[in-house]
Amino acid sequence: MNWLNLIGLMQHMAVVILFLVIGNRLYPSVIHRTVALKNGMHGLLFGTAGILTMLIPFQGGAGTLAPMYHIVAALAAWVGGPLSALVSAGLMLGVRVALGGVGLETGIVAVGLASAIGLVYRRLRPADRDSSLGLVHPALIGVLVSAASMGLAAIMLPEEIRSVWLWHSAPSTLVVFPVSSMLFHYFMNSEWTRKRRYAIDEKSGLMSSALFLQQIRKWIDARTPFYLALLDIDGFKIINAINCESSRAHLLNQVGQRLKNWMPDNALVCRLEREEFLIVMTDPSFRKLPDVSLEIWDELQTLLSSPYSMNRQLYHLTSHIGVTAYWNEAITVEELLPRAYAALQHSKDSGLQQVVQYHEKLTTQIRRRTMIEVHVRTALQHNQLHLQYQPQYEVHSGRLRGFEALLRWEHPELGSVEPKEFIPLAESTESMLAIGEWVVRQACLTLMRVAPSPSSLTISVNLSASQLLDPGFADIVEQVLSDTGIEPQRLELEIAEHTLAGSFDKAELPMKRLRAFGVRLAIDDYGLGATTLPHLRRLPVQAIKIDNRLMLETAGASDRELNDSLFESLKLLPCEIVATRLETYEQLAFYKKHECHFAQGNLLGRPMDGERLPALIGGVQLA
Repeated sequence: MNWLNLIGLMQHMAVVILFLVIGNRLYPSVIHRTVALKNGMHGLLFGTAGILTMLIPFQGGAGTLAPMYHIVAALAAWVGGPLSALVSAGLMLGVRVALGGVGLETGIVAVGLASAIGLVYRRLRPADRDSSLGLVHPALIGVLVSAASMGLAAIMLPEEIRSVWLWHSAPSTLVVFPVSSMLFHYFMNSEWTRKRRYAIDEKSGLMSSALFLQQIRKWIDARTPFYLALLDIDGFKIINAINCESSRAHLLNQVGQRLKNWMPDNALVCRLEREEFLIVMTDPSFRKLPDVSLEIWDELQTLLSSPYSMNRQLYHLTSHIGVTAYWNEAITVEELLPRAYAALQHSKDSGLQQVVQYHEKLTTQIRRRTMIEVHVRTALQHNQLHLQYQPQYEVHSGRLRGFEALLRWEHPELGSVEPKEFIPLAESTESMLAIGEWVVRQACLTLMRVAPSPSSLTISVNLSASQLLDPGFADIVEQVLSDTGIEPQRLELEIAEHTLAGSFDKAELPMKRLRAFGVRLAIDDYGLGATTLPHLRRLPVQAIKIDNRLMLETAGASDRELNDSLFESLKLLPCEIVATRLETYEQLAFYKKHECHFAQGNLLGRPMDGERLPALIGGVQLA
């Protein structure tokens, strides 16, 4: 092969490569969502490229041709499978028959043989999209096709041209076919992968977020009504903690497959980021909002909550869904998504697997939540936190037992912020440890100021889950006891029952360590969680606080036996029973009947500032 032949070869391959690059950029990305369309497009591109090699043939030497469409046929079969092989071979054979000439029969058989080589090689070693730079397998395919082409020529070409063709074409074919195969595959695969990544999310197998949002923008421009739902999957953090990243990807793929199986005909689904998915539903007429019932979302959540198999273990996931509607508004996608986020956040805050429809009030709630999340980090430094104290009394004698310290936050812009609003956010921002230490210290200092030793009055302080499980919290309590001089038995630390859910075994050890200091421990809000009596027997607690809401929910006559059974069971434990949230004398009589030891609530005394405690203590002592 001389220099002119080499230049001709390079020009010839450049034309084919340029076509493959341009062709890949012209077809619509949605083709990647359907396997049949994707493989059909493979065949169309490779087949047209093969036709180009016929119309612009390369002269290998002494006037002989190097039939490069053979290698194109093999690549089409290897990369795209039977459908791609059928389409590409059909196009090339049709043109080859139309061109006619010497070697027609050989050319037809060679295309079929090259396609067969590609299909067999695909069976043994499928084309791998993740190794788009790998050139070994395309080169091997080129070698096999070149050997098959020369073998066919030796068998089928007329004797008068066979020896000339083989003598002049064999060297160039052995070089041209592998090199062409590597280059064609590299550029085709690079462009195809780039296009696929724009269209398909590789981890979930769903439509890419870029293509999804592009479609949403088109519908907004056309004023097409639709529902937009934001789906969040919970449980990945735990699974990630005990598995590798590949396991997370495998789990995402399972979730994506279930979403595709569930997806109605009028819906599109994509993965937005991490474990969040967007779902859009339109009406077939594109003129009104689709008829979407709650049963559709219930079906989806049921499907997603079914166990997932991974590494020979079963895992469970939960989900929350926020939904918003678009109806002929002058709005952008960027303005629409926060509505779905607001509805999703409300669903999460409820603690239930429920679907929440967006309304304007949610935006205000989310804005307030965001401000709380930002400002709770500095509330302690800006002296915006303070404590109030609610008295606790012995039920039968009326003797003052002590106080519960209740955390309050007054913000200059937000106003009074309820603990149920800011404590979960303080937990998530890791601000709760510092706030919790401040609360314990302030409560102990207040008790020592208003009721110094040898008083037996107690102070109760609520603990968060992060405080209880923090390895250094017990040391903090020990230091506070030492600094304030308060006797350990006068400090009672309350752990809400629901904080023990899922972490009972982890909580047992730190609770025993706190108890070893002499500090009292109590289970708060008992009855609203799922802690069983055998669990309680294992915990070193001295008091159980029953939330009055439990009694209100079981106030019917049919529930009296249940209440009686609950109290009889609690009496078997070596614990004091404390009733909370008392509002009426009827409730107080109820707890007296069931021999509760202590009680607190607005009926007996509202929370008050520390400055008012001396007067209350003095009045009780005089009485």
